[in-house]
Amino acid sequence: MNDWESVKEVQAMCGSLDFVHIYAQRKMTFISKIIRLNNNVLKACYVNFCESHECITLYSKFDITTGASVDKIRDTVFNNFYSNVAAR
Repeated sequence: MNDWESVKEVQAMCGSLDFVHIYAQRKMTFISKIIRLNNNVLKACYVNFCESHECITLYSKFDITTGASVDKIRDTVFNNFYSNVAAR
């Protein structure tokens, strides 16, 4: 284990995430909030994004369905981070 890996353990124990997981969580949270807006243009953007390779990869990595609640996204991303850290 290198020095940076020990930082991830401290982050996990403090209930914090690393940058990669924070970025993914915020992106999925943003996308999930767009669909709840009453704006046809943003809904069309949402549909286009959901068909993209980036979206499919992102949601598959965390095994989350598009349109999941913010709480579900937050819990799943943290659990994924914590399990990755604990597995080392």
